[in-house]
Amino acid sequence: SARKKRQRRVFREEGGDAAFPRTEILVAESRWTLPALPGGGRHNSSCHLCTQGVASWRGAFSGPLGCSQCPLIWCSRCLTNIYEECHDDAATGDNLLVHRVIEHANEASAFVCPMCTSTCPCLRAGCGSKIEKHKSAGWVGVTGRRDPLCRTPLVKRLKDDEALASLVA
Repeated sequence: SARKKRQRRVFREEGGDAAFPRTEILVAESRWTLPALPGGGRHNSSCHLCTQGVASWRGAFSGPLGCSQCPLIWCSRCLTNIYEECHDDAATGDNLLVHRVIEHANEASAFVCPMCTSTCPCLRAGCGSKIEKHKSAGWVGVTGRRDPLCRTPLVKRLKDDEALASLVA
């Protein structure tokens, strides 16, 4: 309609407004610094675990953590469930550690993801879909360790990762 065309023109001329949240997300996404991939290429556009796409990360979100070896990305909610220190930090109400980890690891191209180190639950043999395997490990950001499928969480520790250990006090 003519009104939408006017809104688009005004948006382009004035730099945007709340009526166009998708564009705000794309602008924020363009500020993310993901590590360069060997041989070029681009990182995926959704979290490997919860499959939440970057377009769904509204509000005060951080950029994803990108693997330095493959195109997988990991959202802050899922990383909070994976790493014990981030989970403890979130439980105290702070939840800033995961964002520091993401920023540091992306800048230093320091993160090698669980898929590349063969420790991702979806690589486990057995029945169940990829998401069910992630849920059973307590890794999915939406439900995490509260999911009824999660009987024994598979918890990783930042201090066990050479590249990320310096971020844990």
